[in-house]
Amino acid sequence: ENQKQIPLEIAVYIGHEICKGLDYAHNKKDRDGKPLGIVHRDLTPANILLSYSGEVKIADFGIAKARFNTIDSKTGKLKGKYEYMSPEQARGEDVDARSDVFAVGILLYEMLTGCRLFKTGSDIDTLKKVKAVDIQEPIQINNRISPRLNQIVMRCLHPSKVARFQEAS
Repeated sequence: ENQKQIPLEIAVYIGHEICKGLDYAHNKKDRDGKPLGIVHRDLTPANILLSYSGEVKIADFGIAKARFNTIDSKTGKLKGKYEYMSPEQARGEDVDARSDVFAVGILLYEMLTGCRLFKTGSDIDTLKKVKAVDIQEPIQINNRISPRLNQIVMRCLHPSKVARFQEAS
């Protein structure tokens, strides 16, 4: 493998821009001023677009939820890529902005460490790993990560959505 590590400053910049985009979507209101309750639910590397000029865009709001639940009522299947789900999404529970915050934590973790966080050889094992959130701190993998940045990533990845950042901002 001849992969290069993403510089920390660029990973943080990308994470910051993702959070700005999510904050906008999460706080979007209808014409009457009522919150739409948009949650992306499928925040993966493939859905983060980077332009040559440094713009970061979130793509594919195809399974985004606006006040609905995580399970496809037609098929009874979970929606989204398992290795980027929050524990509550993996359990088929209702999701909110804090689930997207968890996904940002996964993306940051992977950018900062160069390691896949929850991916395994099987969907069942991946879901078990996501639900358990038994993870190594990113600073243990990349000692160039500051304690503060490590703390931010780990708070995003907290198993309890109550203990996570409550908003993407």
